[in-house]
Amino acid sequence: MVYPTRPIVAELNFDKMPALAEDLTEYAEYTASDARMTRDTITGLDWSGGAKNAAVTRANHEHAQLMRVSASFTSLANTITTGHTDLSSLAGNLKLTATAYEDNDYSVADNWKVTDSYNYALAETAAAGDDKQLKALETLKTTRAQIAVNATLWMERIATEFDTADTSTAAAIRSANSTLNQLTPPAAGLSAGSAEKILDDWDDGRGLTQEQMYALAAAGNLTPEQLQALRAGLPVNIPQGQYDFLRTLFRGMDGMSVEEITGFGATGEQSAAVQNLLTNGMQIMSNPSVSTDAGDTGGMAVLPTNVASLLTEKLHTGTAKKRDYDNHTTFEYPHVPRINEFEKLVGLLESGDPALRMGTDIDRGILKQASEIAEASRSGRIAGAGEELTDTHDVLNRALALASADTTAVRDFTVGAEAMNVTYSDGRQFDADRHLDALFAYQWGDSQGGISDMYKWLGQNAGNPDNTFAAFKAADTASALGQYFGDSSNVEIGRDLGQSSPLLTQTLATSLAPFLADFAGAHQPGTPNEFPLFGGEKLTAGELKNLFMALNSDPTAAGVINRAGAEWQFYMAYSAGMDPGAASLGNAAGVLQDAMKDGMDAQIDYLKKGSTTTPSR
Repeated sequence: MVYPTRPIVAELNFDKMPALAEDLTEYAEYTASDARMTRDTITGLDWSGGAKNAAVTRANHEHAQLMRVSASFTSLANTITTGHTDLSSLAGNLKLTATAYEDNDYSVADNWKVTDSYNYALAETAAAGDDKQLKALETLKTTRAQIAVNATLWMERIATEFDTADTSTAAAIRSANSTLNQLTPPAAGLSAGSAEKILDDWDDGRGLTQEQMYALAAAGNLTPEQLQALRAGLPVNIPQGQYDFLRTLFRGMDGMSVEEITGFGATGEQSAAVQNLLTNGMQIMSNPSVSTDAGDTGGMAVLPTNVASLLTEKLHTGTAKKRDYDNHTTFEYPHVPRINEFEKLVGLLESGDPALRMGTDIDRGILKQASEIAEASRSGRIAGAGEELTDTHDVLNRALALASADTTAVRDFTVGAEAMNVTYSDGRQFDADRHLDALFAYQWGDSQGGISDMYKWLGQNAGNPDNTFAAFKAADTASALGQYFGDSSNVEIGRDLGQSSPLLTQTLATSLAPFLADFAGAHQPGTPNEFPLFGGEKLTAGELKNLFMALNSDPTAAGVINRAGAEWQFYMAYSAGMDPGAASLGNAAGVLQDAMKDGMDAQIDYLKKGSTTTPSR
């Protein structure tokens, strides 16, 4: 049997429930009054025509919506009032009854079990030798024992009724709250004015109120349905107030440096929460798939100007000479004055919600700039703002690990989608091959994360039955990688990949393995037997050979890709033998077999030559 224990009931206090119900009733009355006033004002204006008809239609719609809100407030108030009556009465009965029994020499345990605690030993001593008194005591003991049993049953029943009433009241409150949340989502109450107040408070050195923190949380949040839409590659509509709030907040940061922006709210107990919510807002507002009914859209241009410029302008501005006085030598290092700003922005973005990183321009910019820093820093070191030397390995790994959660941005970066053009402030077209050259020629070594994370998701989403958009992105990205390493102009980078970046090579082998049949040209049009193709594009025999050569450059990766190739080859050959109409599978099996052999031979020949040249950059 489930019911609240005595200590729990003793701590309960229902005193605030009536006042809350009264407040909700007032909200209901105010909302209904506002609804009527707005509707009557619009419908009562002395004008005519299409504009009035549209305004009246909108006013009637808003009236109906607000009246539903009013009714929900009333329903919630009634639920709380009823709950207060039932719960306070039942809890009061339990408390008073328990106390009354204890006042009459009974004990009441935490589980409401009542026992007789009368001091019979003392009474029997006083009645010693008086048979009549002793017999009366025995009768009393029997009677009180039965009273204790009955009291226990009664109190357990009341406690059970209390639990039932509590459960019903909680369910009714949740239902009413759910209805209110649907009718008035948190973001619906946001406005440009509330964002301006937040900026003013921070300018004056004041912390944010609880209501302002709630506003930031609402602004930096999408509903589960909106997140699902982004994952499916669909557009997302947000309330105009949410958009205006974030746009005003970011326009208010236009005069701030990246260091100031990343330090926004970075003091006191609110620090972590403010930075998390600020980051979430940036991800939402930099997403071109986000829009409002009025036609406002997200994208790079909505971000604070110094954040946008950091992601779109050329960071590598030349070289800086550094003198090694011990060896009497001068070295030249690539000069990237804004590297510290880039690292601070990455640090800020790391505090955000990864679920919001889905097709955002801020992630596209991070990927593009990280690749250009890698392109500049061949030695792994660059000169920063004060020409101090900075190692690039850590910041690049962090930047790429961060943006890797955005598989849409990774796909756009890898295939050279038009969406990447926004990462250039001067209107240039994004060159995918150049940026892939920079990443794959960089000496990543055995470092975990970073660029390896960029492509781990491909195999996991090959033919994803639950998300066709994810399956498309995986196939499109895998095809672009196959074509990149298959291109004869990239052979030098590919054949050294396993030596410079073994973990990356192993990740690519695992991620591209599911697409080998697609690359080999397997297809079964109109045949009764199913064959698991995942939408990858067919490579030429030469491209497939070069891809195997690149993945054979690391022993572990070679084992992965060649085992997968053998499995696909046997599977295609078997399927072709079982189905006379699937002769193309036999041909694809042969293409794959030749590519595996030729790719391995080419890598072995290269290693035998013992080349001492560095990969082309």
